[in-house]
Parts: sequence; C-alpha cells; structure tokens
Amino acid sequence: MEYYTGRSSLVALGAFYISVDSFITTTTEIRNDIPDNDGVIRRPVVTNTLAQGEGGTLKGIEASARQSLADYGVNGFLGGFGVDANYTLSLGDAGQIDLAGNRMPFQDNSKHQVNAALWFEKYGLQTRVAYNFRSKRLASSNYGGIQGLAQYQEPTHYLDASISYDVTPQFSIYGQASNLTGETERYYLTWQDQVFNENIYERRFIAGVRAKF
Repeated sequence: MEYYTGRSSLVALGAFYISVDSFITTTTEIRNDIPDNDGVIRRPVVTNTLAQGEGGTLKGIEASARQSLADYGVNGFLGGFGVDANYTLSLGDAGQIDLAGNRMPFQDNSKHQVNAALWFEKYGLQTRVAYNFRSKRLASSNYGGIQGLAQYQEPTHYLDASISYDVTPQFSIYGQASNLTGETERYYLTWQDQVFNENIYERRFIAGVRAKF
C-alpha cells in the first residue's frame, strides 16, 4: 500500500509471507574420506560446505517513507533537504534448535533491519548521509560438525556519506566515505560470550571526477 504526499514524497506499508520447502545453508561437516597428498586417508577433515536445509517460513512487515521538504512548500536552501527511511520486521523459523535451546532463525535473515538517509539536492549539489542497521543473524549451523552449534553475527551499524557537485552539465566532482564509525563484524558460537572471530573493516574514502563527452 502506497500513499503519495507530494511529487517526490510517499509513505508505504507492506506485509509478506513466504513458505520455503527447502533452502541452501552453510554448514560444517567432518569428512573421513579425504586423503593426504600421498593418497592415504589418515585423519578426519573438517570442511565448510553448503547443504540443503529443511525449509521453513518467513513473514513480516515493511514500512518505508520518502519525504522532501519542497513538497511541503519549503523554498530556498532548505527546500533541497529530504529523508528516506524504511524498517523491516522479518520473522523466520527454520525448524532447528541450537545448543542453548533457542530456535534458529532463517540463515542470513535479521529480525530487524533499518535504513535511513538524510539527503540534499539543489544548486547542482547532491549530498547524502546513510545509516544501516541489522540485528543478529545466523551465519552457519552445526559448526565443527556439532549438531546445534550455531554461528551468529552480532548486530551491525554502518554510517556512510557521499557528496557530488556539478561544476558544469558535463563535469562533476565527487567524494564518498564508507564505514565512518569503523564498524567491526563480530561472530560468536551459540552463546554471546563464546567469541568466534571478528572482521575488521577500516574507514574508506574515495574522491574523483566525472566527465561527459
């Protein structure tokens, strides 16, 4: 359902229900049939692989909005501002239980997801600051070949920004900044104090020019 509040502004609300018979999951298996380089099988080998999941359901709601101040009669410099925002509630059940007795969600699905951006577009200048959040997600199940030992990713928050200016209709300069808060992705095994690993991402900055011929 959508409702337009102006030429470039709207609010929308939707609901979804998805039933999946089976899906691909990331899992860990212990193989006893992998030989060493000399062709002799000496030991079990832990392998990360894809497996066919048992299926499940996904259901939830999504709300979004895009609002421009110009659509509400704001003129001048302030009329160039606007905001985009959306929120998704996604409830997934894959029918599995982890070692802590909790039901595992759909793999790679977060219960809560939020995206919001403040933007300005006027006088040849375009700027945007964007925030993204997702709650914890199931990264893989049965880690190390142990049934129910689930690998989870902790909630993440990202803040990005971009700016560009049209010097002429054919020539523009721009800049982009990613992960301004220096977010780190952290993983744990079933219990949050059972730390697994971290992916550390630095802040990244890009600047450049664009030309049309």
